[in-house]
Amino acid sequence: MNRRHCLELGVGAAGAWIAGLAWPSLAADRTEREAQLTPPPGGVLRSALGFQTFTVRDLLARDPVGTLSALAEIGYRELEMVGFGGSPFLEDPLYGRSPREFKRVLDDLGLRVPSTQYSSQADDLAEIADTVQQIGVEYLVLGMATELLSITPDGPLVSGLRDLGQVERLAARLNELGETIGRLGLGFAYHNHHMEFASFDGRIAFDVLVENTDPALVKLELDVGWAKVAGVDAHEYLDRYPGRYIACHLKDYDPGRPIGERSPRSPIPEMTQLVAPGDGTVDFGRTVAAMERAGVPHAFVEVDLPDDPLGAARRGYRHLRSLRD
Repeated sequence: MNRRHCLELGVGAAGAWIAGLAWPSLAADRTEREAQLTPPPGGVLRSALGFQTFTVRDLLARDPVGTLSALAEIGYRELEMVGFGGSPFLEDPLYGRSPREFKRVLDDLGLRVPSTQYSSQADDLAEIADTVQQIGVEYLVLGMATELLSITPDGPLVSGLRDLGQVERLAARLNELGETIGRLGLGFAYHNHHMEFASFDGRIAFDVLVENTDPALVKLELDVGWAKVAGVDAHEYLDRYPGRYIACHLKDYDPGRPIGERSPRSPIPEMTQLVAPGDGTVDFGRTVAAMERAGVPHAFVEVDLPDDPLGAARRGYRHLRSLRD
């Protein structure tokens, strides 16, 4: 993949590529994706509890098949992947395999990948879309917007939001991205961290983003742990915007753990305080109930900097399944 690390050029290139094709109306595709916003029978945690592979990125780099097998053995049935379009955390999101070969591994293990995060600095959206569709992806998720990053010689660091105007400009760009990605045959969603819950002129940035984005173009992936870092209970926002969420990231928050030092591996210091579900202060009973009310179809356990990635995967799975069993 070509990685010139310039999203704006990438969107323009994808737009030019799109303009040369005769595309049908997007209405049918959007209607189909809206129909998917229904939890499976018995609730998402009983039928399709998933896992975000960022948690096991180091293990996957050493033994991709063995690590995916371990996740399947724990009981996970869905994955959300990362790294498409370039990532400072991993070199190859398919670990040396072609999309067809990787899909065969997933099928053999009974795993599916409904969504993947992609790099905010990607300049090859058309190629990314083609690749991920071959492994069954339905949604591209923007995990961190370029507006929130400072690029350093050692890698990206998170700088956060500055004012309401920046939030409104980000919302406008998310609409553009949603339209572009929709024309590539995929849905689009935005993933929050804690900075989106900052207040500017009496307004919460997350609310501004939701209110200024088109629900047909921009869905949401609510990160429960990062909301808690910001002092927000996820169930309140799930109830506030039903139907807007394609997924939740289920991680816990332990404010008693020390805050780390900012570095390329830990671009947000509070990453060290994020733990497996059940190991912190999030009320996952209320969260899960709100997810079901809001029609959230996917849920991915994630821990950003775990000491024991597979141990965190097991503890999170057991805790969340205990809420439904």
